[in-house]
Amino acid sequence: MATKLPKLQLLAILMLTLILATGCSAANPQAFSVFERGSAAMETESFTFAAALDQSSWQSLYEKIHAHRLPPPQLPEVDWQKNLIVMVASGWKPSAGYGVDIPRMELKSETLRVFVRTSEPPADSIRATVMTQPYALALVERPAALKVVEFVDGEGQVLQRLDLSPL
Repeated sequence: MATKLPKLQLLAILMLTLILATGCSAANPQAFSVFERGSAAMETESFTFAAALDQSSWQSLYEKIHAHRLPPPQLPEVDWQKNLIVMVASGWKPSAGYGVDIPRMELKSETLRVFVRTSEPPADSIRATVMTQPYALALVERPAALKVVEFVDGEGQVLQRLDLSPL
């Protein structure tokens, strides 16, 4: 004969199961700051995603972004023990008014998820007919353990996955 659980006890078991199931796989918000946005970066026709983990990769990335500027801007200093840099560039766009942003980041286990949002000018807007290459750079608090950086769209679909594990 089956035993009936009181409704309150059954509800408590269901809630605990739900908390454990979602809590174990939840991603944590990651501290970051978008410190530079622009409309002319690199020489790419499509999306470009990058992560700089040290001074050498940062200098190379920054020089590529600002290769068209004379004189180039001064390279921002980064404390590599505490931070890393991520970059998103949307490639060539046919006019002004396009943009790319990083609205949030999440850390799940050893994977940093960088959410990417793009914008475009309204169809009926007046805009300059000039080729642009929107980009955004973000300073990220370095996680204790990091093996992967995933750039994802608003629906969570992976746009690019960068494996940071040593070969």
